[in-house]
Amino acid sequence: KYKKAKKEKEYKNAIKYLKEVIAIQKASNLQNDVLIADNIFSLGVVYNYNREYKKSLQELQQVEKTYINSQNREEDLANLYGWIGDCYENLNDYKKALEYYKKALSIKEKVLGKEHPDTATSYNDIGLVYYKIGDYKKALEYYKKALSIREKVLGKEHPDTATSYNNIGGLYSDNIGDYKKALEYYKKSLSISEKVLGKEHPDTATSYNNIGLVYKRIGDYKKALEYYKKSLSIREKVLGKEHPDTARAYNNIGLLYGDMGDYKKALEYYK
Repeated sequence: KYKKAKKEKEYKNAIKYLKEVIAIQKASNLQNDVLIADNIFSLGVVYNYNREYKKSLQELQQVEKTYINSQNREEDLANLYGWIGDCYENLNDYKKALEYYKKALSIKEKVLGKEHPDTATSYNDIGLVYYKIGDYKKALEYYKKALSIREKVLGKEHPDTATSYNNIGGLYSDNIGDYKKALEYYKKSLSISEKVLGKEHPDTATSYNNIGLVYKRIGDYKKALEYYKKSLSIREKVLGKEHPDTARAYNNIGLLYGDMGDYKKALEYYK
């Protein structure tokens, strides 16, 4: 709670500062439209970080025309479209989110190339929106495009590559029902997390949990329990026994014991 409050205070201070700077710039006789636009862009991003998406969108949309009419700002325009897409996504306007994410992708492919990490990010963003609207075939298509770039450019042991493996694993597990494929991708993600982030990192715990869930779905309760307990062990140690993720780990194990018919154990973890 303290960390969250601290972050919110930092964002509010940043918003106040940026508003003052923009006001001074607009009042100046030496107005620089591009510089003002850059600061309005920054203000929009801070609003986004603070989860004030409507305010973020209002600021970001002011910048588009300036960037379009300025030389050598294509990459900035692509980033702008990405942030606007993110606002629409968080406001659940998925049609608009796709429109702007695809605008961002188009510019990135042209300016940065089809094998750039930022291009991969746009593919991933689009994949996530398709996932949210239930078009899993399209989601898989874009997730795999993102993965292909990340494997080639960043390598098979990069955290962003792990994210792609995890996204694809989740799609196979939760939506497509191909548990063999889900395990394949989740285990690739786990391998990177263990090697790059360490065996006691929250993301590693998430990978253990995801794998445990797949084993539960295919009825291999012994394996499911093994992975769930690994996840719990990390969360207790790193996040603490009162963290929401730790509570979810206790709940998952309780549900599993319930499925196994061991209600005494189930109650122990529910408590």
